[in-house]
Amino acid sequence: MITKIAKLIENKKAILVDLDGTLMNSEPIHAKALALALLEINIKMTPEELEKNYAGLCDHEVWEKILKKDGLLSYEKMSEKKNHYFEKIVDELSPEELEKLITKGVKNFLKKLKRSGKKIGLVTSSGKKQTDCIIKKLKAKDLFDIVTTVEDIFLPKPTPSPYLFTMRKLGVEGHSAIIFEDSITGLTSATLACETVIRIIGHNDPLKGHEWDSHKFKKLQAIDNFSGLF
Repeated sequence: MITKIAKLIENKKAILVDLDGTLMNSEPIHAKALALALLEINIKMTPEELEKNYAGLCDHEVWEKILKKDGLLSYEKMSEKKNHYFEKIVDELSPEELEKLITKGVKNFLKKLKRSGKKIGLVTSSGKKQTDCIIKKLKAKDLFDIVTTVEDIFLPKPTPSPYLFTMRKLGVEGHSAIIFEDSITGLTSATLACETVIRIIGHNDPLKGHEWDSHKFKKLQAIDNFSGLF
């Protein structure tokens, strides 16, 4: 499997990767920050519950689903609260804690791609502040030719817009790219935009044990991590 994917990568001009759940297991951080923000307006939901139900969605979609009553707080205010907690949690991560969250082999993988001249794009449903916070913590700013956040596009995942926008900026078409994704939302977006999509399942496989078992995403090649890929 690894050898087959490595050969696919060799023939592609651009590699696009998702952030949360693909580059690193940051979904629990989002869920914890979200739970703390909601607690400020007396909505009690556990991080586990939030991660299970809203992983892969952008903040605006999460607020729309949770804050159903008008007049509570604006989505912008809630995003500010969540960003505050998110950045605080990330800043306080020890090197050991951070290492456990990073997908195995991903930094070496990206560095090798960079040295080989491949174009690399990060495509995420997170906002710019959250994304910049993670990239800074990972010391990975120079590894990406472009970073596309939910604030850069009109329609977020699961539409293909984020990936199409990124490929257009990189000057490549779908047949010349390969995408690494993990969530149902992200996989939907990726498969609509590109013919070669790889599932990352090392942190969490959303298809396992659910009605998605017979879904078309099961046909995609899946790997636990990026070790030995390139």
